[in-house]
Amino acid sequence: MDTERTAAIRSRLEEIADELDDIGQACLREAIREQSAPAAADERLIGRARRAVLKAAGLLGGSDGGHESQ
Repeated sequence: MDTERTAAIRSRLEEIADELDDIGQACLREAIREQSAPAAADERLIGRARRAVLKAAGLLGGSDGGHESQ
């Protein structure tokens, strides 16, 4: 496997996961502030996407999808 390229992709995936975390947190704040069921559902969806991205990053790094847990 081209470790240099996969390391670069893993790094980008981790950055994407961080961005998704920020978006999820904003959705959660909105859900609480507005008592919004759609915003809460959005936060859950964003969380699932974030976990999938972290799993992909972990697989490229040789682990089972672990990143720091948040």
